[in-house]
Amino acid sequence: MSNIKAIYKNGYLFKTEPALSDYYEERDKFYEARFIISDGIEYDLEEIASIQSIAVPYFKRQVDTETPGTYSLGVTGYLDYVLRMKASDLRNKHKNKLSIAVLTKACEIMRYSTVQWTRNDYMRLVNWLYEDNRFDEADQYEEIIKTMFSENRNAIQQNKLQKYVELGSDLTLSVGFDGCCAECAKRRNRVFSITGADKRFPKYEPYNCDCQGITFGYFNEGLSNHLLQGVDYIVHSNRPFIDDRTDEEKLMHQYYLDRLTYENLLERDKKLFYKMQYTIPNFPFKSFNSYRRASKEKIKEYAETAKKYGFDILPAEEEEKAVERYIKIKKKKKVGDKSKIRRDFTDITIEEGYYEDRRRIHKSLD
Repeated sequence: MSNIKAIYKNGYLFKTEPALSDYYEERDKFYEARFIISDGIEYDLEEIASIQSIAVPYFKRQVDTETPGTYSLGVTGYLDYVLRMKASDLRNKHKNKLSIAVLTKACEIMRYSTVQWTRNDYMRLVNWLYEDNRFDEADQYEEIIKTMFSENRNAIQQNKLQKYVELGSDLTLSVGFDGCCAECAKRRNRVFSITGADKRFPKYEPYNCDCQGITFGYFNEGLSNHLLQGVDYIVHSNRPFIDDRTDEEKLMHQYYLDRLTYENLLERDKKLFYKMQYTIPNFPFKSFNSYRRASKEKIKEYAETAKKYGFDILPAEEEEKAVERYIKIKKKKKVGDKSKIRRDFTDITIEEGYYEDRRRIHKSLD
């Protein structure tokens, strides 16, 4: 255990006591620190009540640190990042309850941080809760994550557009991409009036989609016109709202949806493993790795036993087809070549697919 006390201001490492000579090169020392001071209050990272009492800092106020070193600390100096590293250190030492408490607090703080955390970063807590057989807590937290990210995209978009209005522009340009969904395709490459005040353009309205979403950028008449490649941007913006994707673009979108199915099945496998291990007597798979490596025949053979205990471990037919499509394209890794993707989707043959790949890349969820 490190005897370092780490001191933070506004969510960023200010210094340590005793001081380090190179904070970046010796960052493991404050990652492992038991005691921290955040905005003047001391906390013990090996006492659950103290961990739970850590106040969320105000990240947006700049901090002048006293941390010399060869490199800038960057993200590695953020309190939320350091707590994640501390949680992993505790996990490696088999102090699981403490690791969960620290990671839970890290996830709470991450929501307010200026670091751009992803859904997968939050899912680490769900995975650890499953490993510890805390299934109800895991499911509850996953619902929070789903809500947080479904609401987040529209909220972020609205905040960005509001800033454009505050800067004096009521116009925004939507920029599409090849793999977008039908709803994004209807709205791509248009100028919108954010407030609806400029009647030359359609008013921007929030909408839901099933892809990554398209980008809405700042549009300045006279300076941004070239982004629409010489078309009459007023006429072009008022064209019919229809799905005008090409066949190749629809295949690109199908690839994206298949990847989501694939990733969801990998997550589901991990959850099922820990629930079955906890529930079924004489469960034959000793570790998640051994379960992920099991052959197609062995998984199908065990499916009937699992079903007696309420577990359906086989993918649905449509899910398996989606995974087979995804793996076929993924192996060739020619996503940028539209004609190649079209040919691959048209000429798909059923292969081991899901079962073969579930063994080969089981570590991707660890």
